[in-house]
Amino acid sequence: MAMSASADIFAKSVNDLLELNKCEYPYLSTKMGGTIIQMPADVIATQSTIWGTKPDVIIETRAAQGGPVSQMVLLLQMLGKKDHKVTSEDIDIRQYARSMA
Repeated sequence: MAMSASADIFAKSVNDLLELNKCEYPYLSTKMGGTIIQMPADVIATQSTIWGTKPDVIIETRAAQGGPVSQMVLLLQMLGKKDHKVTSEDIDIRQYARSMA
């Protein structure tokens, strides 16, 4: 059964995510010294998508501390992509993030 098919399970999941957010749960994941400000399940979903599609170009938004950028670059390198490009856009990209992309 899909989680969305059960209103009770869905409501509990949303409540759990809201409670986890109060504890700064999205700030727990890091990659190469940069914080990935995402829910860990989203980090895994992003990695799975990149691994499955093997893109040549990735445009990432809201880079902040650079964690997602370094993760994406490393995944493309692991896939053997030599001419890959990771572009990151944000109003405040930290120097670490700039050096990874």
